[in-house]
Amino acid sequence: LTPTDLKVNALIKNFKQKVAYYRKNPTLKSDESLPADSVLWYLEATINYSHAFPNEYYAEMESTELVLTVPVDNSGEVDMAVLIQKYDEMKASITTVYNNSGFDNKGLVLVDILGSSQISGEITLEVEAVVGNKGIDPGPGPFVVGDDWWYGEFFGHCYPHTLDSDAAQKLALAMNSYITTQNTGFFFTNATNVTHKGGDFRRDGDPEPLDNIYDFYLYSTSTENGTITDENGVLCLNYNEMNVYYDLLNQLVYTKIPEAEMPPGYKIEKIMWMLGDKEDVEPYTHYYNKGKFKYGYPIAYLNGESPVDL
Repeated sequence: LTPTDLKVNALIKNFKQKVAYYRKNPTLKSDESLPADSVLWYLEATINYSHAFPNEYYAEMESTELVLTVPVDNSGEVDMAVLIQKYDEMKASITTVYNNSGFDNKGLVLVDILGSSQISGEITLEVEAVVGNKGIDPGPGPFVVGDDWWYGEFFGHCYPHTLDSDAAQKLALAMNSYITTQNTGFFFTNATNVTHKGGDFRRDGDPEPLDNIYDFYLYSTSTENGTITDENGVLCLNYNEMNVYYDLLNQLVYTKIPEAEMPPGYKIEKIMWMLGDKEDVEPYTHYYNKGKFKYGYPIAYLNGESPVDL
């Protein structure tokens, strides 16, 4: 445990003790207030510390966005008693989303405060609650003979199309399985999202010109760079190609995105989704994989501490 881990654990545990105390004494007046940025941090960090299981394996996930308004005083701060009330309100709303999920083996994956706005007298928070359906962990890979997947569009296997998944989804599932093993024993604070598609991150050391052969860290191919038909194999990723793109995806989420866009110490928490799509940029067609990646600052749980179900 680093000094930061110890400090964050202590802050959250102290806040949880105050929550328990104010629940027993709801009419108690508070002599403590917090600035708006601390309010956001406590709400997000505490719910994830207490009830989120980002390190489970999920076969599928769904996100729901909620709105929470928090009153502020004349100095722009929030009374501690009010903050605790709003924490319980947020938790109740997330619990409703959780209970209404149709998943058979559900878990709260994570909660992310996407943004906030402040006007006179209140802060409005946009809260994202992600619920997942736990599945059988397929292991981190590599892909094996028979894993010939169409690049995207939910076409499934290549020949014939099975319409049950695609390469983008299979890569995300396999990488999320690996991510869970790397994040065991941690929860995350200060979450942030980035979205990228094939063509955003050029592969290091790849020779010019583009030739549709592993040009980017995410699958990207275009008729501008070579002939593409349904039959010539460019849109079908055999198991060797799946393994290459799995390795490139690992480099993307653990090295390229953090170096380019994340604050120091941030780490991938989950790939929220990946899909394969295409777009026409006359006179060419661009085929690509696209994904939403959630990052946060990892904090180790104190020994014996862990989240509990809602």
